[in-house]
Amino acid sequence: MKQYLQFILGIVLIFFLCSKQPVFGQILMLDNFDYPAGDLLTDHNWLQQQTTSTFPIVATNGGLTHTGYIGSGIGNATALGVEGQDVFRGFVKQTLPGTVYMSFLAKVTAATPSGDFFISLKESATSPTNANYRGRVWAKTDGSGNLAFGVTKGAMTAPMVPNYTEFLYSLNTTYLLVLKFTIVEGTPNDSAMLFINPVIGSPEPAPAVICPDVMTGTDLGVGSVLLRQGLTGTSPSVIVDGVRVSKTWATALTVSNISTLSDLKVDGITVTGFSPTLFAYNDTVPAGQTTVAIASSNTCMAATSSTTAATSIPGYSTVHIVAENGTSTSTYTVTHAYAYFMIGVSGTPGGSGTATGGGVYGQGFLATVAAAPASGYIFNNWTEGGVNVSGEPVYTFTVQNNRDLVANFLQIMYVVAATPVPADGGVVSGTGTFPSGSNITLSASPLDGFIFENWQENGTIVGTDPNFVITNLSGNRIMEAHFIPSTNTFTVTGTPNPPEAGTITGSGNVTAGGSITLDEIPNWGYVFLNWTENSVILGTSTSLTITNIQSNHSIIANFRPIGVGMDEKNPTGVEVYPTLAKDIVHVKSQERIEEVQMIDLGGKLIWQIKVGENTAIIPVSLYSKGIYLVRIITGNGVFIRRIIKGEL
Repeated sequence: MKQYLQFILGIVLIFFLCSKQPVFGQILMLDNFDYPAGDLLTDHNWLQQQTTSTFPIVATNGGLTHTGYIGSGIGNATALGVEGQDVFRGFVKQTLPGTVYMSFLAKVTAATPSGDFFISLKESATSPTNANYRGRVWAKTDGSGNLAFGVTKGAMTAPMVPNYTEFLYSLNTTYLLVLKFTIVEGTPNDSAMLFINPVIGSPEPAPAVICPDVMTGTDLGVGSVLLRQGLTGTSPSVIVDGVRVSKTWATALTVSNISTLSDLKVDGITVTGFSPTLFAYNDTVPAGQTTVAIASSNTCMAATSSTTAATSIPGYSTVHIVAENGTSTSTYTVTHAYAYFMIGVSGTPGGSGTATGGGVYGQGFLATVAAAPASGYIFNNWTEGGVNVSGEPVYTFTVQNNRDLVANFLQIMYVVAATPVPADGGVVSGTGTFPSGSNITLSASPLDGFIFENWQENGTIVGTDPNFVITNLSGNRIMEAHFIPSTNTFTVTGTPNPPEAGTITGSGNVTAGGSITLDEIPNWGYVFLNWTENSVILGTSTSLTITNIQSNHSIIANFRPIGVGMDEKNPTGVEVYPTLAKDIVHVKSQERIEEVQMIDLGGKLIWQIKVGENTAIIPVSLYSKGIYLVRIITGNGVFIRRIIKGEL
């Protein structure tokens, strides 16, 4: 009766295993015999093969070890003898096309010259009478204590002739064996190979032995591991441990990183939409039910899982899976509620901000929505149907029904004010209140007897053009338009030559005796030459300061296209070296050097120094690789040289 119950329980277990979703690389079966010595294997997921139950197979003290093997030294082992019970343990049946690897540790303590098989794969995962053995592993001796291992594919016409290795192995020594069984469509072309002590962590090597026989029933697939105690006079006595069945070479010998479920059930029913790669689910609980039962199946049986079921409704259940490697993990979460509702969120006006936190929530759970204003906006409130429900940007509430929440944002407004100084010197226009990000133009118009001088903000001059442009308004602006009497007031104007060559800043009005500074900004493709007035050169520096002004001035900033008129032959005694440099460039002149400038090919001044002697050093290490122009200003003129920043 006990054996019958064990058989029925085994059938149920194997059916459950076979319902799993196969996953590439998963471990199909493993047993490290990690249970008390003396326990029947049939009490631990193994089923009895055929009807013989004498000398049952049990767990034995002391597991086998092999350096690097994942099943080494875990738990106990099992011992196979002769004339006794055979057992098998099922896994998800593998059919064509496919490959199965069975790795295990074996210590042969006794063998005969005739030899026999002691472990094999088997077609059926459930039937105790099915005898379609696949990939039988054999052992025999040469009569002098030397050992050979062999392999056959499966059922065949007699005599059964395994292919053996040479007698290279020893009794009472632990070996790591790997059986590879490949199912190929057609007959008779399946293959069985045996590897002995392969290097763990290395690619699959050449096998130690390949099966030579011809099977009569191919393409049947494999679904279990068989442990056999054969006939007296032929069968070996073997200690077996660390049995592991996988679909890849790597996972047959080393730890798996698979941490997924193949099934997740609530109250016996798989959750809606289950997939091993989806980790969150909603479960609707019948009204009045206060508890739930959670059941799950690991994709890889070497992984471990822990389940925490919800203690009340509404509530959460979780299943946490740790892969065999101990580092890869996954957590599945099931939300349990009597009903589910949609929480919709949006922001208005368009582009003013974002609203997050919407989605499906279980009844009785807390939902949190959040509003984040865009640049130039501030959060105002949350409304539902036009009714204010919260003034906080982060709003948390208990879900009891569907809701459509709107986050309302307001555009930030700034004041732009301007006053004339003195009050009777002129008028200003363009002031007001404007949205953040606006572009504003203020205009200053002098009254009779005055001329415009400049715009000031907080006592700092910010512009000398009567039309002052504020771009991307980001704060309040309080401006002053300054006017000066037209008597004893002069205008200094800077103009680029040619007009497209650059921009001049600093032009404006100034009272008699005052000063003004002009600056040049070259456009791309031009380099500054000098300042002139009425064809007289006033200076060659990028800035020109005119002091003690007593009349109007019209100053010309002269530019030249890059590459035009460059003095490369150096008839003037100006030297620049090396012309290909990584760190520094030397400048040397017979005349005193007033200033040295470095300009990129876009015409932008990127470095300058006042010198006052005959030599100078340019630190080119500070700049990117490329071609640059060096502009040397001396009492004898302005000279341009070309240098290259790069590796020597």
